[in-house]
Amino acid sequence: MNGRALAEFSAALAAAELWLPVALEQISDEAAEKLSFLRVADSLVLLAALAQLRWDRPPATPMLASRLAEFAPKLTAVQLGVALRALSRLPLAAACERGAAQRSLLQAVATVRLPGERSAPLGAADAAALAELCGALRHLRAEPPPRLVAHLAAVLPAASSAAAMRTLERDHRRALAKLADASLAWAGVR
Repeated sequence: MNGRALAEFSAALAAAELWLPVALEQISDEAAEKLSFLRVADSLVLLAALAQLRWDRPPATPMLASRLAEFAPKLTAVQLGVALRALSRLPLAAACERGAAQRSLLQAVATVRLPGERSAPLGAADAAALAELCGALRHLRAEPPPRLVAHLAAVLPAASSAAAMRTLERDHRRALAKLADASLAWAGVR
């Protein structure tokens, strides 16, 4: 299978919550063999799917984590959130190279372009992306960058007013609630 097919098949297994050890073992082996040919997006999907299914086996998961760490400065906020969430579910992958992959992803969070940074109201997609990143940081109990805390403080009051909340879709309201929860948890960080 090529990289995209591996990523799609693993994502389908994860979405269906199918625990098929033989298939997961084959996906892991092929991912480890073809790592240098995998696109970063495919590596991310593979790692996220394996994390969803809690399949943490060498050499695939540590190698995928290292691959994502190489490209950490180029990842978007959503990709960083997904990668960090996956590492929080895969102890073997998180511990590879003494935690270097996780450290480099956390360092990239400090410089990533934050969703909603340049747009006035925080749209549904931006709120969901920001909620994914904040959720992953909270799950890892990582210190948020001050820039992220300041950004939350700036965008939340306007987005979460009572009048605005009534007109929003349920997913958008949930994302804003997650952001408000993260903002409260990180209130002392500046």
